[in-house]
Amino acid sequence: MSTNLAKRVPGSARMSQRGTQIALRGAMERRRGAVAGPTLRPTGRFSFLAFRHMVNPFNRGIPMRTSLIAGLLALSFSAGMAQAQISEIRLGVVAHDLARSIEDGVQITGQVVFDSPDFLSPVWSPRPYLYGSFNSAGNTNLGAAGFLWTGHFSENWSVDGGFGVAYHDGVRDVSQLPPNDPDRIRLAGSRALLGSRLLFHTQLGLDYAVTPSVAVGVYYEHFSNGQILGQGRNQGLDEVGARISWRFGR
Repeated sequence: MSTNLAKRVPGSARMSQRGTQIALRGAMERRRGAVAGPTLRPTGRFSFLAFRHMVNPFNRGIPMRTSLIAGLLALSFSAGMAQAQISEIRLGVVAHDLARSIEDGVQITGQVVFDSPDFLSPVWSPRPYLYGSFNSAGNTNLGAAGFLWTGHFSENWSVDGGFGVAYHDGVRDVSQLPPNDPDRIRLAGSRALLGSRLLFHTQLGLDYAVTPSVAVGVYYEHFSNGQILGQGRNQGLDEVGARISWRFGR
């Protein structure tokens, strides 16, 4: 019966029915696609480029290992910050570039120290910190983040040591300039050539608690790339200063 019916249906009518079915099917598929949204199929190249951007976001000239070190420290610091409350606020004045005495000015510094989160107790409960150091003569300014280990050896005296990574706006090198270039001569004689944009930050301090909430102290700090965060130039900065601290817990 179906064969006889097909013979009685003109060819143009059958084509029209088939076209209608295709159009309806296409409309339904487009509707499902609009609801579900497009399907993303990242290629291997896309995934690699995204990963490279995540671990090397600062500068394409920074080596991959530098970005990995900075990225791991940043992740650890962010995890600590998520659970931390402010423990201390410190303000200081620092003698700048003592080893070479190339750069002028003193550094005005500020440091925010946070309570140590519980998950850092296996590594002797370091406290996360943020640090800023600003040059009075318009030379190198620095910002750092890291961890601070503090020990009390009497009721009023305490000592601490810190380790972190710093970023600066100073001069990295002048070797790319011609030997007789005036800017090269000026910068080589007036600015520390730090070799890389990222530097390690180490700090050692001694503090005396005048009251339970106020302390005064002295500290030494060093900035350099250690030939790990950069290659070639590594003049570094050595600094010694005095500070006052406001404590919100011990």
